[in-house]
Amino acid sequence: MILDKIHNLALYEKLNPLFPVAFDYLRKTSFADVQPGRYEIQGSDVYALVQEYTTRPRSQGRWEAHRNYIDLQFMQRGNELMGVANLGDLKPLNDYDAVKDAEHLEGEGVFLVVPEAYFVIFGTEDAHMPCLEAGQANTVKKVVLKIRAT
Repeated sequence: MILDKIHNLALYEKLNPLFPVAFDYLRKTSFADVQPGRYEIQGSDVYALVQEYTTRPRSQGRWEAHRNYIDLQFMQRGNELMGVANLGDLKPLNDYDAVKDAEHLEGEGVFLVVPEAYFVIFGTEDAHMPCLEAGQANTVKKVVLKIRAT
């Protein structure tokens, strides 16, 4: 897992050959004007999910993990609490869904507040629990870049 300010993206470009494509999209897009939805960046290798929602109580969260995609979650507006845990520290709740590239798990992890203008990168070894209240519910606008793991 990586947590950093958006202006430090360049520090991480060499970690995956698709990161420069994803990071360029983040740098060049004014998300204040982008409506929620899915946006293709480079076919199925890199795409964006622009989301607006109200954060929910931690008790309503659930651990998720992906095998084929890395998640880069950028907080365009607002903040939220996110959990992270190593897959080896959690137990699967169900079988991996290859169509959704998702597995749900149970167990304990570490939680941190991700403020506006910060991003988090969750690798395929990281389970995560996003969309949680950081003290109280608030409306956020978040961009989730799905980047194929290489």
